[in-house]
Order: sequence, then C-alpha cells, then structure tokens
Amino acid sequence: MWVHELHQRVEPEAGDFCRCCRWPAWTRERPRSRRRDGSTPIYDFIPDAQTLLDELLPQTVKTAIFQAFLDATTSEHVARMISMKSATDNADKMVKTLTMQYNRARQSQITTELSRSWAESKP
Repeated sequence: MWVHELHQRVEPEAGDFCRCCRWPAWTRERPRSRRRDGSTPIYDFIPDAQTLLDELLPQTVKTAIFQAFLDATTSEHVARMISMKSATDNADKMVKTLTMQYNRARQSQITTELSRSWAESKP
C-alpha cells in the first residue's frame, strides 16, 4: 500500500482524507494519470490532474486579483509620494524666492536710512 510519506502507514478507509494535505486517502495501489492517447505521462498526480486543477485554479484567480489590488495600492502610494516631493520642492523654491525679496527690501531700507543719515550729517 502506498501512503503519503509524512503519515504513518495505516489502512485508509473510503472517504478518509490525509490530515496534512487534505487529499483523499489512497486505495491499495497508487493511482496513475493517463493521457488521452493512453500513454503514461512523465508525472503522476495525486490526486488526479482534474482534482488539482479544481483546487488550484480558484486559488490562482484569487491570488491574481489580490496581486492586482496590491499593485493598484502601491501605485497610489507612489503617486502620493511623488506629489508630496513635488510640493516640497515647490515650497523650498518659494521660501528661497521670498527670502531673497525680503533681504533685498531690507537692504534697500538700510541703504536709504544710511543715505539720509549721511545727507543730514553734512553741513
């Protein structure tokens, strides 16, 4: 009798399922897949290929949809990061421009005051 390697060698009953992988319990001989032309394929599937497909296909579709949601969320976060970087860069430029305007106005005021003081001090 062939049994899953991870399990004790016990006689399964019809309808029993493997405890770790939940596959149907095997009968006395190992089941083999057959191609349509009757030849034996290179790989043996336990359980058969149709059961594997029935189990794996919905999981694959769910995973693909979940991956699409993750990609959308990631692209949204990237767009927000780029937008915030652009806003920060623009704010830095604005601060530099306003600082230059303030300094020029201050310098002009100081120059005007010095000119008046100098003109008033002349006899």
